[in-house]
Amino acid sequence: FTDEDLKRAAKSGRSPLKNDHAAQPAFETDTNPISPPDNGAQPGTLGDMAKLAVIAEELSARLILSGDYKQHQPVPRGLPFRLLQTQAGIVPQEVTTIRRQQGAYKDAVELFAQGDVVSGIEKLDQLGFVREIQDDVERNKQLASDYADAIQAKQSSLVVAPAHAERDAVVTAIRDELKSRGLIDQNEREVAMLRSKRLTEAERKDPMNYSPGDVIEFSTKGKGGFKAGDRLIVAERAAGRVLAKGRNGLIDVPVDSPKSFDVFRSHQQMFAKGDGIRITKNRRPDRNSSDQRLNNGSTFTLEGFAGNGDLKLSNGQTIAASWGHIDNSATITSFAAQGKTFDRVFVAQSSLSFPASSPEQAYVSASRGRKSVSVYTDDKVALKAAVSRVRPAMNASDLVANDFARADVAIAPAKKRAEQICLQAHRFAVRQIERFKDWMQSHQQQPRYAR
Repeated sequence: FTDEDLKRAAKSGRSPLKNDHAAQPAFETDTNPISPPDNGAQPGTLGDMAKLAVIAEELSARLILSGDYKQHQPVPRGLPFRLLQTQAGIVPQEVTTIRRQQGAYKDAVELFAQGDVVSGIEKLDQLGFVREIQDDVERNKQLASDYADAIQAKQSSLVVAPAHAERDAVVTAIRDELKSRGLIDQNEREVAMLRSKRLTEAERKDPMNYSPGDVIEFSTKGKGGFKAGDRLIVAERAAGRVLAKGRNGLIDVPVDSPKSFDVFRSHQQMFAKGDGIRITKNRRPDRNSSDQRLNNGSTFTLEGFAGNGDLKLSNGQTIAASWGHIDNSATITSFAAQGKTFDRVFVAQSSLSFPASSPEQAYVSASRGRKSVSVYTDDKVALKAAVSRVRPAMNASDLVANDFARADVAIAPAKKRAEQICLQAHRFAVRQIERFKDWMQSHQQQPRYAR
């Protein structure tokens, strides 16, 4: 949400979010709380957090940040949410009782929350929640069948896959199962989707992070006369430049002003009437349109296609097939699952997803369910090893602390030598004083001390 979005929401007394996220920041005013990002840990820079503070000050409101920094962290550099708790002197109010789950499932989630992900996986396995099926096709079919059973039993259900490669395979299996049960239409069309490459601002400055076919979409005015909504298709990299297709040939992508755009990859996906659609980017209606705003993360059912191929949603709106910021809502990554709650959760985590596995991912994936979570893998032992790999995110202050630590290590030999010299000097002085006392006694004189 932009600054203006939050201010408009504050004036209207309505939250710009329409979901049930359990952990999010809010502006507490005299009316209703205003909810900015999905999670207090999501603002990725001190600048973003400072903007929230400035808006709160303008509204004479109290900014409430709630969340869990043990879960996924933001893509941009910096961890201001953790920084406020660990180095800013702010004592957080902690809620340690898990309320989403009950019984033995709750006990397993508590292990994940404590950082003991291996014991958490083992506890889920004891409950029969972890299934090892080595054949990829059979594993995905089993997951799809279990998911369809839950849907037909009117249980809210979600499939989580850490990696897009596994996610795509699971979506295909689920759609085949739903078509066989008549839950989605047999007639389908191919639609282009845009997936963010999740590049940080620094990474968007580096031409090496671009590939032919990447889609550049501007969110604000960009260098070169580009305006919000303009798109470019990357054609090639050459001599430190990123070149895109223009009307009159190749043009430069303004990589030196990375705040004005994001980078996506285009992906083809089949859709049919009855498919669930998830919005992956905020969409504002035109000024003269009666359409409502579409919020990132909102889900709808596809009611069919217009004559020109545009998509008709269950809320009555029609979106252009060329827009691209949609996805199948049945399966999402653990990043997108953070903050959501469903009756049953199915986690597709085979060796395809092991490179994207982590303690944070395992914690988020395992804790989304209200009644149960089912994990489908091809190797239980390798799964425990994959989720145990720690990739700690750090603040700049953490790096400075490490520099001091490394400096201490570097000067340790010199410090040790200096201590040895001081000890030797002390011993020499003691010996000299004793020798002086002995000499005075031998001459039967008492030492005179200066006044």
